[in-house]
Amino acid sequence: MYCNRCGSQNSDGAAFCRGCGAPLRPGAAPDPYAGSGGGTKSRGALMLAILGMVLTAVLAVVLILALRTGPSPDPVSGADGSSDPSGIPSADPFSEEPPTSIPATVIPADPETDGLASVDGPDSTGADPLPPDSVKVFFYEDEREELTLAVGETVKLNAVAYPADRFPNAAFRWSVSDESVIQLTVSGDTGECEVLCLKHQPGSFTLTVECEGVARQVKIYTRPSSPTTAPTTAPRRLTLDRAGQERVNSFLSNFSEQGFGSFDVNTASFDQMIRFVHIYCFLNRQDMITYKNNEALIAVGDVNVQMRRYFGKMIYPNQGDSYDNGAFYYSGSYFHFPPADGEDYNYFTVVDELLDNGDGTYTANFHVYELILFEFRARGISDSYYYLTPDQVDELIEVGNVTLFAAGTATLVDYESPGIVSYQLLRYDTWEA
Repeated sequence: MYCNRCGSQNSDGAAFCRGCGAPLRPGAAPDPYAGSGGGTKSRGALMLAILGMVLTAVLAVVLILALRTGPSPDPVSGADGSSDPSGIPSADPFSEEPPTSIPATVIPADPETDGLASVDGPDSTGADPLPPDSVKVFFYEDEREELTLAVGETVKLNAVAYPADRFPNAAFRWSVSDESVIQLTVSGDTGECEVLCLKHQPGSFTLTVECEGVARQVKIYTRPSSPTTAPTTAPRRLTLDRAGQERVNSFLSNFSEQGFGSFDVNTASFDQMIRFVHIYCFLNRQDMITYKNNEALIAVGDVNVQMRRYFGKMIYPNQGDSYDNGAFYYSGSYFHFPPADGEDYNYFTVVDELLDNGDGTYTANFHVYELILFEFRARGISDSYYYLTPDQVDELIEVGNVTLFAAGTATLVDYESPGIVSYQLLRYDTWEA
């Protein structure tokens, strides 16, 4: 039997065409799985349609859930998915409400920046905050971290914030640790300050200048001024133990071993003090000397350390620039000396009495002794000579180890710094014994 619709041959008893599914006999219902492409193709199309509907339903559910929960936060961008990492929504330009203000963040105190907290953001000048080392204090052109002042002495200091062109109107605040010793005179909030020493007191005092949250400190040491009138009370003779005898003997021996001449700290030239420092370093502090091109070089900072230590004075670059006296000269932050000539510095001092003048000064009456040459070359000026009392040195004279060279007197004041308890020299004079 052939199908009238598609012409396919079918068995005689078939009710429907195997090719197109059309009824072969009148009254037969069409095959529901039949199609123009055959039964297998019709069933595949139906399965694809069902799968498409399922996928559509799944996507619809996912979209609904996403709309309900909102966008997921981005760890790099803001909380609302914007590019602002602060997490605070940007102000709506069309809203009548003002934008939310963001407070400045206070940074905790850092012990390396003097314990001063700073505020994150521009300072009062609109520039970036000052770095910790941007405030400097100058005396003339010399940056200072310490000063020594005599009673009644006044100096003018100037503080600068760097870079100066970015902080032309920086405001400074000055203070001092003890106003009964150091008096400050400041004009407004400028960087200029006048410092006056009111009285002598052992130890150091701290001068602080602060600018834009950054503080700079300068140590100030004091010393008595040389007395211009006789003491109002009789000097009191001090009893020296072994340590006290050694302290004053060794201090004055630093001068006698050089053949130090008459000296008054108020009238002496810096030449005399600088030459003293050179020989002192040659004999005691070779670590402070650099030898180059047949010269002995000592940095101006090391010269200042010894000048303050022994005289309460310091040299400043603008003064040092003028030194070229043939004996030494100043250049490139160094004093240049000819090498020491190797002469024998074989003198030492024994103090006969130390008097307390009652005004913060002492009078030391002493004798200078010369160690005989072979003894000196064998032993040098050993520490044993600095402990000698007048009676003990007389015994050395009798056996011929030393000879009396000169007599003298000196005016001293106390000097203290970390690890040092000694004196500073105000006046010194010797004469033939």
